[in-house]
Amino acid sequence: AVSELWQTVLGIIASVGGASVLIGAVVKFSANRLADLLSQKYQAKLDQELETFKGELDKQMESFRVKADKTRYVSKVRFDTEFTLCRELMAAAHNMVNYAYLVYPMHAKYPADPMMAKKYKEEIWENAKKFSDEFTLLVQRNAPFISKNVYSAFMELHSLCYENIETYAMKWDKGFMGNWETSQEKREMESKAYIRSRDITKKLDDVIEMLREHFAQMDVNE
Repeated sequence: AVSELWQTVLGIIASVGGASVLIGAVVKFSANRLADLLSQKYQAKLDQELETFKGELDKQMESFRVKADKTRYVSKVRFDTEFTLCRELMAAAHNMVNYAYLVYPMHAKYPADPMMAKKYKEEIWENAKKFSDEFTLLVQRNAPFISKNVYSAFMELHSLCYENIETYAMKWDKGFMGNWETSQEKREMESKAYIRSRDITKKLDDVIEMLREHFAQMDVNE
């Protein structure tokens, strides 16, 4: 039966042109199959590259959106006005901070003579009070022309300085009672004031960094 089957197959092959036809058919089938496999592999690679590209594009679009959200578009006049005012406010802030810190400094050297030391401390306080008042006036006078976050940051800085200035003034506000200099309340308030002096210098650094970021986010329209 097997021999008869082979004879039939060979007869068919012979009738259609022999072995060359069979080989041609096999080659054509293999080529088509290989083309299909290559096409699928290429398509998979294209799909992977497309997904990677879409992911990168989404990241770039999100980065652009975040940057656009933070960017403030202002006129050159507005930018120049606020920049000039902030420079003046920073100069006034430095004067206030320097003396408010020295009212209760973390490290300081006082004159050895008690009377000279007392006079020195009172001069420091007077300068701190003067520069604090000048700073407050400057901020309030220019409040409409500076951004709200800038105004708030400057006023927070002033509040810390003012607390130290007011703590020292207790010697006159409560000194008339006779026991202020040796009281527990004085020791506690001055202990907080010395800690606050450190906070004042840190707050000034925070304000400086905030202003840098504030102006960096502005896009000036000429």
